[in-house]
Amino acid sequence: MKKVWEVKKLGGAPAIPETWLGLQAKLCPLRPIHNKKDHNRAVKAASLLASQNILNKDQQDYLESLSLVIDSYEQKHFATDIGEVTPIEAISPCSKKM
Repeated sequence: MKKVWEVKKLGGAPAIPETWLGLQAKLCPLRPIHNKKDHNRAVKAASLLASQNILNKDQQDYLESLSLVIDSYEQKHFATDIGEVTPIEAISPCSKKM
């Protein structure tokens, strides 16, 4: 399976697949993320698509779906419950380091 940065290049810029199936085959399969390696690959694929000026309908739908899968993984593994913390309380650990 090719990595995001190994996608065939045209004129120095990555050639992004134009179909839903092509995006899954070349960039990142659209399925639940189970580990950091899968997360990194999905984020790279999403970043590549998000950096484009124009996306077709398949690319837009794929990016939206991939973003939901990434968000689901990040909510489980990186989310922090700050509860009733005020903005001042949230940044106070940062200010103590300065």
